[in-house]
Amino acid sequence: MKKRRFTAEFKKDAARMLIIEGISAQEVSEQLGVKASLLYRWSLWGQALAVCVGSIPTFSGHPRRR
Repeated sequence: MKKRRFTAEFKKDAARMLIIEGISAQEVSEQLGVKASLLYRWSLWGQALAVCVGSIPTFSGHPRRR
């Protein structure tokens, strides 16, 4: 089985759905056809980058628990 590769734009959009839009990882996973564990990794990477660069708003805690 060949390893799938995703563009930076795809990862950014997936992370945005989790972080900003607050859609559950399960729902995004089903919509995009990727594992939820990848989505969590991408969203954490996106949050860390946002803190360093200041490109997207960050939040405190899980979006569903705000």
